[in-house]
Parts: sequence; C-alpha cells; structure tokens
Amino acid sequence: MRQTFFAAVLGALALAFASPLLAQGVDRAQAEKLAADMKGQLAANPADATLRTQVVLLYLVAFDDPARASQFLAEGIDPGLLKYVPVAAKPLNAASEPMCLELGRWYRSLSGIAYPWARYSMFARARGYFVRYLTLHARVDKDRSDAEKDLKSIEDHMTPLCADPSTAPECCYFPTGRWTEVLPFTDLAKDAQGKLGATGWTQKGTALVAADPNRDTPRTQLPVYLQGSYDLQVRFIGGSTTPKSQVLLFLPVGAGYTTLKVGGKPAGLDKVADKSPGQNSTFFDSPLASDCAGLIEVQVRLNGDQATLLAALDGKSVVRWVGPQSDLTASGGLRAKDRLGIGYYDGTATFASVQVRSGSGRNILLHAPLGVPKK
Repeated sequence: MRQTFFAAVLGALALAFASPLLAQGVDRAQAEKLAADMKGQLAANPADATLRTQVVLLYLVAFDDPARASQFLAEGIDPGLLKYVPVAAKPLNAASEPMCLELGRWYRSLSGIAYPWARYSMFARARGYFVRYLTLHARVDKDRSDAEKDLKSIEDHMTPLCADPSTAPECCYFPTGRWTEVLPFTDLAKDAQGKLGATGWTQKGTALVAADPNRDTPRTQLPVYLQGSYDLQVRFIGGSTTPKSQVLLFLPVGAGYTTLKVGGKPAGLDKVADKSPGQNSTFFDSPLASDCAGLIEVQVRLNGDQATLLAALDGKSVVRWVGPQSDLTASGGLRAKDRLGIGYYDGTATFASVQVRSGSGRNILLHAPLGVPKK
C-alpha cells in the first residue's frame, strides 16, 4: 500500500516536473534562471497549478530549500507537496517518528526526478529522516527492519554520486586547507584488493591492521579521489617486520600514479619513467624496526602537466621529485588511478591514521554512512 502511494506521488510529480525541468543538460545556474522566469510567469498567472508546482519543485528538489518552496504552496497543487513541504521546512528533530518514515521515503522518491547534480541532496535528506526514525523507533520489528534496508539502499546510491565530479555536491569535497581523517570512511568489504582482499586486513577501532605473512601484499583503496594538489600524513606502527618489510602508499599525481615504498630496499617511488626505486633518483634506505612508530608526510603539487612530489619520514626528507605527471606510471597497485591507497609488504603493521589536506583541484571524500542507531 505504502509503495503504491509513493509510486503515485512520484508519477504525479514527474508529470508536473516535465520539460524543460527534466532536461539533463540544465546546470544550477540555468536552473536558477529558469526559476526566476517561472516566478515571473506565476506572478502574472497565480492560478496556474502546474506552473506553481514546478516552482515549488525547483526550490525543493533542485535547490534543496523546502522553506523557500513552502512560500509558493497553494491549494490545487499536488497533495503530497501540501502535506510534506511544510514539515520538511522545519528542523529535522521536529519530525515525529511516523512522519520521519514518510518523509524519508518521500525524499527518496524525489531523487528520481532530480537533476543529476541535485540527487545527492535528496538522498541526504532521506537518509537524515531514516536515521532519526531508527533513533526514535526502539522496537525490533518489521518496520525497523524495512527502514534499515531503506537506509542501506540510500547510502549505496549516495557513494557513486559523490565519486562522480558531474554529480558530487560541495559537501563531498575536502575543505581546502583543513586536515581530514579518512580511515573511518573505509569499507574493506568493497575496497580491499589484491590476492588477500579483505582477509589481509583487520579493523581495530578506526585503525587498519595489515597482515602479510606470505608476501601477498594486502592493499586497499581509500574512499578518497585526488585530482588536484594535496598533502598527506600517514601514521603507522610496525608489528612484525623483516629487512624487506615496506609500507606502501598508492598516490594519484594528476594524470600520473605512483607507489611510495617506505622500508626495506628498494624504497622510493615506483614507477618513474618506468623505472623502479632502485633504478631512479628517488631511491632511499629506510629499514623498518619491529614495533616502531612512524610518520610519513607527502606533498603533491600540480602545475600544468608537471608535478612536484615531496616525502618525509619522521621529519626527515627522503624524496624530492619534479617532472611530468606522465612519467609516473605505477601499474601494480590499485584499480582506480585517481584514488588514494595503502598497503603493506612482508609482516604486519597498523595504519593508525591517514589524513588528507586538500590544496587546489577537485579532491573528493566519499562520505561514510551515518550508521544505524543500536537497537
């Protein structure tokens, strides 16, 4: 019954949200002009219910502004808008338990008629209501189980929207000049790679422990897309080590991609002009001691098609490389060449912290799920 109701609402809104509102090529600036034009038309013809519905939807869906949308409500437009927009315009914590469930599903339905660049906001609104519902609804029953499934589905839709620059909203981008801890956002089930996959890792709080007893090199991508300049700080604790043990950092560098190897020989950047650390100018010697604590600091700066990469270990400069981004051609790391990654070779180590500070360019953090409140 509930699914039928929301399907009907979505169908009615889609009709009202017809061309030119569903034009995929409309960006935010064009949508703002469209809203201004429609407001002018509505002022001249206030009885036009279809036009009024379109103005409400533009502010509600495209601009994620239910308070502004509520100013254009009037009898004769879609009943769902008359019911939900005034509630959505109030603070989240003002919504009752049953209304949270309704608003969560309503906002999820609105994502189906949103411009690509506005979908994330609709899912985020829906997610907020489902999380509040699960906080208020203590009973372990079918309603709670259904809401948990709804929340997971919404979160699964949000991640790819954040990863795609054409749909990622501002909240997905790293705040310029501020450090962000990224390990808590990691999902080993999705992102661990290599022969071991997730079995090569253990989560301990927000830390990740890599275990490589057979030199299979556990590695994982982090939910970080780095397409511009950035700074990186990685704190690790060596567990059992050998003379060959290495911490591996998989680093996007503009159009290039490289692996910084820290530890046993050969340490340095791999690859540079198709040469390994022992064959290029970035070679250094940094054997890891068992139970040692270390800090790796990396700076990546892009300038046209050129790049500068600086690395320090425990405050001591170990790598300084300047050259064409295209000279960095690592191929044995991770699937996505614009995502940050970590790994370990031969032994065990704990990655206690991975922090990123964005400089210029489009650097994106995939948002972690808010989580389901405990029963």
